[in-house]
Amino acid sequence: MNFNNNNFNTRNYKKLLNFFIEKKYKFVNYKSYKLKKNILLRHDVDFDVNKALSIAKIDHSLKIKSHFFFLVDSPFYNLLEKKNIESLRQISKMKHFIGLHLNMGNRIQASSIDDLVFKFEYLKKLIPASKIYSIHKYGSEKRNINVNSFLNFYRKNITKIYYSDSGGKFRFGLPTEDIRIINQKKSFQLNLHPIWWIGKEKRNEKIPNLIKHKTLNLIKETQSYKLIN
Repeated sequence: MNFNNNNFNTRNYKKLLNFFIEKKYKFVNYKSYKLKKNILLRHDVDFDVNKALSIAKIDHSLKIKSHFFFLVDSPFYNLLEKKNIESLRQISKMKHFIGLHLNMGNRIQASSIDDLVFKFEYLKKLIPASKIYSIHKYGSEKRNINVNSFLNFYRKNITKIYYSDSGGKFRFGLPTEDIRIINQKKSFQLNLHPIWWIGKEKRNEKIPNLIKHKTLNLIKETQSYKLIN
């Protein structure tokens, strides 16, 4: 299988997952991850909750329970919007796992722990959240960050083999061509961002189009208010 900057789409998303299903890999949850023929499927939701719901429906149709990580303080979406709460609840009803996507420095501090706990309690009020988190803008030191009772999805034992479509491309090779996976059947974590796979735009059009759409909606909402002098 080959992916370039312009063929990340729903059809190829399904093809990618089915490739591993045909190889007898199992998509498992974080509680039952083993060292052979397991995949932890993860989705960091940086831009759009609705696109996450679309991905959740595809995963569900393939009988896959995946892991979704949401930003509580995203500049692109508000988890308290009615439509987003409904999307979260639909994802949860499909038995996917929901955790936090965090902005965090390379070193853990007391304030970072407090922030994590606060955001988890916030998320838990909306849906049944799991004590799992991923870190936005990953750096090599972030896999060493540990917070009691929470699972860091960059932890070494579940990222020995790790593939991500960050930036809309697999920058370090394809999981479908990794001999550790294809020949040795080793388990791995696969991080696929909904923004790249949902929609018909080319990669470099996706984020600008999303921002344009959200801006137009904001202008429309603003114009609906009566200005009081």
